[in-house]
Amino acid sequence: MTFVESVKTCFSKYANFEGRASRSEYWWFILFTSLITVGFEAVIDRNSFNKSSYQDMAVVMGIIVNLALFLPQIAVTTRRLHDVNKSGWWQLISFTIIGLIPLIVWLVTKGEKHYEDRGVNFSEKSTKQFNYSESFAVTSSPNSLNDNEKIIIAGFDSNGNVLRLSFFTSDPKLNNSGLVLGRDSANCDLHIADQSISRKHARIYRNNHQIWIEDMGSTNGILVNGKKINSGECALLSTTGSLSIGGIELTLGRG
Repeated sequence: MTFVESVKTCFSKYANFEGRASRSEYWWFILFTSLITVGFEAVIDRNSFNKSSYQDMAVVMGIIVNLALFLPQIAVTTRRLHDVNKSGWWQLISFTIIGLIPLIVWLVTKGEKHYEDRGVNFSEKSTKQFNYSESFAVTSSPNSLNDNEKIIIAGFDSNGNVLRLSFFTSDPKLNNSGLVLGRDSANCDLHIADQSISRKHARIYRNNHQIWIEDMGSTNGILVNGKKINSGECALLSTTGSLSIGGIELTLGRG
């Protein structure tokens, strides 16, 4: 996650104490808040030598800035601790001073992939656990499609957030613009907020009663069941197995 993505994510999850935060999300945001605090104090100090009114303003503005940044800092720290299987309440040990040592160790520790504690809804009636090696039960060949069959693409982004795109093979959009996967939240049917994903990474469309995937000139490419699809090329999309978009692993299945 980049500096800008981290700041956007933390403010969009302003008071969200659920889920997990990667090291990059946490430390980029800590850098951001540190720069804001130091820069703000430097500007105020420069203009407050002989003017008490500036000093009063510095106190008021300092309180406002600190309050604005306090909650998202606590929230992202909580999510970072969740990423190493610790409760957010462990932040309180920082008040013991010596407790800062294990706290910092946890905050710099890389979190593992936590797929086991997240459910993805693969059907309209139930939620089930899955991992990348899971296969879906089918009664026909992978690319043999009915006219109104439901296809599901699901997985997790680099922060452990659920990714899911479901569509019917009869969807008119598949015959026109197709379904776009990428980092551009405004123009993609499946938005994946990850640095390894291009703004418009791939397009899924239908042709001759088959589902195809096209690499839209991405930087980091596509793998379908381990087979590389070169930039600008297209290939049949298997309706079972795995799909790698940049550095993100997704699972293919039928609903």
